[in-house]
Amino acid sequence: MLADVTTMQLMCMRLAELQARGEDNQTIASMVKMTTSRKALAVCREARDMMGGNGLLLENHVARHLTDMEVISTYEGTDSMQALIVGRAITGKSAFTTNRRER
Repeated sequence: MLADVTTMQLMCMRLAELQARGEDNQTIASMVKMTTSRKALAVCREARDMMGGNGLLLENHVARHLTDMEVISTYEGTDSMQALIVGRAITGKSAFTTNRRER
């Protein structure tokens, strides 16, 4: 779990560096958001499982963090939406359009 958290921190730090230099873009931001939200949710689930029934007690904060990550994963832009943004950058084709013509 520590390795995953450290990886997420490094990704966010790198994105911040790119933003400070004006070298960031929507694809990089989407990759970071998608990856970190998935990893954070997995870390919270693993922590809950490790703690057994105690992982559900609010005094241990694991359940709160897990709920927060479920909300962030959905509210901040679902993994699916982030994946579509990355896929558009890779293929050059947008899955967001409702008709068959590429814009």
